[in-house]
Amino acid sequence: MSGNHILKNLNPYGIKFPNYIDEIIDDLTQKFQFNKTELDMSTDSLSLFDVYFIEKKPIIDEKYINDIILGLVAYTGQSYIYRNGGHWKMKLNDDGKTWIPIVVSKYGYENEDYIAYLYSTLIEDEYPSIYAASIFQEKPNTYE
Repeated sequence: MSGNHILKNLNPYGIKFPNYIDEIIDDLTQKFQFNKTELDMSTDSLSLFDVYFIEKKPIIDEKYINDIILGLVAYTGQSYIYRNGGHWKMKLNDDGKTWIPIVVSKYGYENEDYIAYLYSTLIEDEYPSIYAASIFQEKPNTYE
């Protein structure tokens, strides 16, 4: 990925992001005022965010997105890993400063596009879908 990344200046953990997942998710829980037990890594818990956006209708601007995007990246990725297996991999962006959290499926497929999807659903959709961003590709497409 070249140029500015969505997470530029938003990941203070850098390469150590995976070590702080619990802390980042705890912060996200507080921002959305969810009960910690509600965020149980299930697909249903991802839908809680969608319901929140429908019911609360927050003003979603760059400032708001910058405040929640890292937490949504952490929760979306970690819930996938919890349910399906896999792990985090950190990749340094071309800017030499921004560390990008990539979810690697148990089959070795690297998912990075979910970050752009999270951003685009927040900025473009009337009702953002965090659940939809959690649908990761597990294997490379093979066309014969």
